[in-house]
Amino acid sequence: MMASDDLSKYQIKSITPVDHYVCSLSEETQKRAFEEFGETEELRQKSIKEIRDWVLNNPRIEKCRLDSKNILRYLRHHNYDMDCAKESFERALIFRQNYEFVGDLDFEKANMKELLEAGLITVLPGYSKTGERIICSKMSAASPKTPNVAFTGMCLATQVFEVLLNDEENQVRGFHYIFDVSGITLRHYFVLPFTTWFKVLKNCERTYSGRHRGCHVLNFPGPLIFIIKIAFKHMHEKMRNGIKFYSNLDELEIIDKDELPDVLGGKTSIQNLADYWKKKLTEFRPFLLNYSNQKVNLDSYSSSVANCEVKSLAHRIENPNAKLLKSNN
Repeated sequence: MMASDDLSKYQIKSITPVDHYVCSLSEETQKRAFEEFGETEELRQKSIKEIRDWVLNNPRIEKCRLDSKNILRYLRHHNYDMDCAKESFERALIFRQNYEFVGDLDFEKANMKELLEAGLITVLPGYSKTGERIICSKMSAASPKTPNVAFTGMCLATQVFEVLLNDEENQVRGFHYIFDVSGITLRHYFVLPFTTWFKVLKNCERTYSGRHRGCHVLNFPGPLIFIIKIAFKHMHEKMRNGIKFYSNLDELEIIDKDELPDVLGGKTSIQNLADYWKKKLTEFRPFLLNYSNQKVNLDSYSSSVANCEVKSLAHRIENPNAKLLKSNN
């Protein structure tokens, strides 16, 4: 283990305390991490140091999170492929600087609590039958009439996801997503221009770390199937293959349907879940507000990279002629 003064050199670039990593994973999850991507104590320590050294010597990155948990989420997401982890780490910082909904994480913003209470996003307290966290969403809870509803909803989702990823168990186990899309209309789809949706979603796909195990869509309206066809055309193959559609709750096998929120047809009180997450997000508010202090020097990138253009995502920042061939989880 490195002496404490060896860590102090990294603090100049970190918005969070640079810590000595101490594993908090359960024995079961440590075993899972080893089986799925070869994680060991030696690999963790070596890789955390390599990422910190890379950031310290990267003039493009001015401020970021260099605590162990934040670094490990990228390493685990990319199965400890160092090149891909670094790329995702840096791209995420650029993305945050471009879009307020991932960079300005303030739970006190207008309509945030209302969307939470309506069931736009919530997290079930337990795990799926295969051991992953489950994030649920009642999509029609976001009324197209609500001002700035798309970015407010995405900001809320980002905050929930950041809190979840601060737990190492979730970094390793990953997530299932259940979307109830009954009641959505073309007005929901057009709360943002298609080009903006496309740009945001492609950047999230490339940069947002999390082990995405499956996406389960309930009650998709037949007349809007063309939206799925468009989305599938531009979606990463592995992500596309992880999406399943269901006509009713009885087909959903990853969890007992009674455990779902009542707004999705289950028996779990959405009010209780919302109250829990209101407290949780209020508790984490200072931590999440600190995210706005992360910074990269946008002038040091090409204009397409600095502006998060989709065409730039297929190539490495360090070497624009080199394509990113490895797939995400």
